[in-house]
Amino acid sequence: MARLRLALERELGAGETVCWHGWQLGRIEPRSFLIYVFAVPWTAFSLMWTVLAAGAIGVSEIGLVGIAFPLFGLPFIAIGAWMLSCRFGSGERCSMLSPIAASSC
Repeated sequence: MARLRLALERELGAGETVCWHGWQLGRIEPRSFLIYVFAVPWTAFSLMWTVLAAGAIGVSEIGLVGIAFPLFGLPFIAIGAWMLSCRFGSGERCSMLSPIAASSC
């Protein structure tokens, strides 16, 4: 809270004081919610692809090509994880907490 207080005091004008400060939980905007509609099936399919392809290695002796199929799914899993976690990550765009304050009460 001390960092928030210092950041707020830097923004105040002459003669203003902070009467109250706190954090408001962020909300998912309807426009950014659409990424979840796409990201959940994307990630689920990528995980299914990788698991099934890895299971096929043990069943048959495919060779080098058989090892490439599960590895091919790893970048897609990473992209899906990024899409799912973007809103919950750090940074102003992705923050779930928004500072709010009242000044000169």
